[in-house]
Amino acid sequence: MEPDKQEQNKPQDKGKEAKDKQHVAKFLVYESAMEFGLLIALPLIVFVYLGKWLDARYHTKFLVLIGLFLALTISIVGIAKRIKEIRKRLK
Repeated sequence: MEPDKQEQNKPQDKGKEAKDKQHVAKFLVYESAMEFGLLIALPLIVFVYLGKWLDARYHTKFLVLIGLFLALTISIVGIAKRIKEIRKRLK
């Protein structure tokens, strides 16, 4: 009789497992939302202001653009790594 009980629990376990994965996914999304914001905002603020300061100091006009592109690159790489981690945790 025990194998029958195990077979009956399997579909319920799969449903519960799917719900658990959905809860984990929602948690990771909410947890990551602030982190994504920081990954975008912090490099942007730092490198744009650094570029402005360097432009003012050396009387140039292109360093703020270099700072912007550098900040965007750092943000994209950071977000891609974080998404990869989330996908790995969901599997």
